[in-house]
Amino acid sequence: MRKALTFTIAVTLLPMSGCMVGPTYKTPAAIMAPSFKEATPASFAEQDGWRSGEPSDTKLKGDWWTLFQDLQLNELETKVDTANQSLKEAEANFRAARAQIGYARANEAPTIGVAPSVSTVRESA
Repeated sequence: MRKALTFTIAVTLLPMSGCMVGPTYKTPAAIMAPSFKEATPASFAEQDGWRSGEPSDTKLKGDWWTLFQDLQLNELETKVDTANQSLKEAEANFRAARAQIGYARANEAPTIGVAPSVSTVRESA
């Protein structure tokens, strides 16, 4: 039985070993993106107003929105600045209400209690 199984597997795999997948594979040429039209970093230094970045440049300094010189934006920023306190208060009230709901719903969950006691019973004569 074992020889028959080995022979069957060998006969089945023998034709597959001679199969050729295809001609020799050649990697297709990669299409290169066109070169960038921006100036190289070396030419940036020659341009007017360019300077090297410093780590503190990423921090916001003061009223950043004034850089846009937009009167409407300046007006909105002053309104938002005062409105943020009421938003914080509303958010705190929302969290408090959610906590109270959770406390009220705690009574709906099943509870397990233990009340141990000891007593004796006497039979009357």
